[in-house]
Amino acid sequence: MTYCYGRRLANYYIYDYGRQFMQRFVAERPIWGMLWSNHFSHDDCFMPAAMEPKILGDLLGYRSDGSLEHTIMIFFADHGARFGSLLSLSEGYLEERLPMMFIYLPPWFRAQYPKYAEALALNQHRLSSNFDLHNTLKHIIELGGTPDGVGLPRSYNCPTCQSLLYPISISVTYVAI
Repeated sequence: MTYCYGRRLANYYIYDYGRQFMQRFVAERPIWGMLWSNHFSHDDCFMPAAMEPKILGDLLGYRSDGSLEHTIMIFFADHGARFGSLLSLSEGYLEERLPMMFIYLPPWFRAQYPKYAEALALNQHRLSSNFDLHNTLKHIIELGGTPDGVGLPRSYNCPTCQSLLYPISISVTYVAI
């Protein structure tokens, strides 16, 4: 796997594109983008740890250059390691299946919607699903106003799922969806 293109790490291009996107469009009008990078984490279970300082530097750069002023950032991975010696450990079963997710709310959002920020903080140790994240994205769109003023439908496949901006019950369970 190639980790560099020219003199730069491959992920630099993704993060730089994200920075340009945030600086050019986000302050102008509500817009969303999804940037995906898995070139350094998918084939080597030790590379994410090696890349952590670089990724942290990119994220801190977003903060220092003002890119996060108008941005709600959702930083996630869909699963952990799926091969290698790590899977032979007792924790390997969980590692293979557990994703991670961090959601950054800009200061203006936290000030304007303190109850939503509190709920998100409360939910960080509660069980949620990808359908909850989907409902959260719809919720954020609704906060900005939909073109016809109508609320967006909740996830059809998970009627009990909700936005992460509302407190999730501590006793929530999910059956196979």
